[in-house]
Amino acid sequence: MAMIGTRAVILRRIPFGDTSWILHAFTADEGAVSLMARGARRPGSPMAGAVEPLGLSEIVVSVKPGRDLQTLSQATAVSQREGLRRDLAATAGAMLCAEVVLRMAREPGAHPGIFAVLEDALSEFDARGFRGPILWRFLSRFCEEMGWALAVDHCAHCGTEELPRDPVFSLPYGGFLCRACGTLSHEPHLHPMFAQALRESARGAQGDWSRADSERVEDLWLEHLFRHSQQRPRLESRQFLAEVRP
Repeated sequence: MAMIGTRAVILRRIPFGDTSWILHAFTADEGAVSLMARGARRPGSPMAGAVEPLGLSEIVVSVKPGRDLQTLSQATAVSQREGLRRDLAATAGAMLCAEVVLRMAREPGAHPGIFAVLEDALSEFDARGFRGPILWRFLSRFCEEMGWALAVDHCAHCGTEELPRDPVFSLPYGGFLCRACGTLSHEPHLHPMFAQALRESARGAQGDWSRADSERVEDLWLEHLFRHSQQRPRLESRQFLAEVRP
């Protein structure tokens, strides 16, 4: 039995018995892990503050090969993200990022890029409150780390960089199409404002966006993500965000 220490973001926790939690976490060194946190629900447990969802913790895991549920031996909170506690919309945005990772990054093994993308997004929501571009930036970087980068600077079919201001946005091809290749698709042209927002997502788009426009950009990113992941999970946190966002 090996002991492994790493940083972890707690994605979800489920009560187990009267005193324990089952945790789903994403770690810097081991990727997605499922953990049994025995006794962590007891009053005064030294691990209590370190197993809060969305928090960043230093953990030590007792690993037994072949076992799906490993044992959490130690946990110390690095950041409990107090800013999220004061901003319900920021909490909802952070929850959506965490749920995307939970549902779509299930392969075992280290993936420090995904961990960094998630940690950066949660830290930004914690520090700045809810901003639509923080979520877009997360979705853009997550797609890149998963190998599903959206082609926005060149035609996804022929590769030319000569794109119109209102390109066709093609889910099957995985990005924008030039005028010539756009005739191959039955999909509509994208409004220049949304095309520019998608281009800027990877660079941290800023500016003031209406709620409707922000939701439209998020819809485009999520449709791309669902298409290339070949799954369409029901993201409960997305509905929560729709209810509380400004």
